[in-house]
Amino acid sequence: MSNGGTEFWDRSWIQVSGAPEAGKVSQSYAIQRYMTACAGRGAQPIKFNGSLFTVGHDLPEGTSSTESSHDPDYRAWGNSFWNQNTRLMYWPLIATGDDDLLAPWFNMYVQALPLVKDRTQAYFITPEARSSRRSTFGACPM
Repeated sequence: MSNGGTEFWDRSWIQVSGAPEAGKVSQSYAIQRYMTACAGRGAQPIKFNGSLFTVGHDLPEGTSSTESSHDPDYRAWGNSFWNQNTRLMYWPLIATGDDDLLAPWFNMYVQALPLVKDRTQAYFITPEARSSRRSTFGACPM
């Protein structure tokens, strides 16, 4: 974010007033936008199941994560990107003017396109590209 983030914060904001709880709406919106901006500037798309900020605790060496006892990197849905869920992180970015944060999501599919075309040709004997709703961390759709 350049200029101390001024350009980013000037693109979109919500200022709610009224009841004492109304300020929480403005605060929650700003926090969610901040978290999305932090997670959406890397090479990989935003993860729908925890984004950058997951919680857990250190496990003894050699212990595997489980749903009830896990380290901060554990994700119940694994490391795949499920388009039906991932898209929910991205749709609001168009309305907030944060379309620059869409690039990692689109790039994942563009980078996988040659593999997707070859796989579709091999399975369906057609030159089109067919992508599944789940993509792995390396952007090779399953």
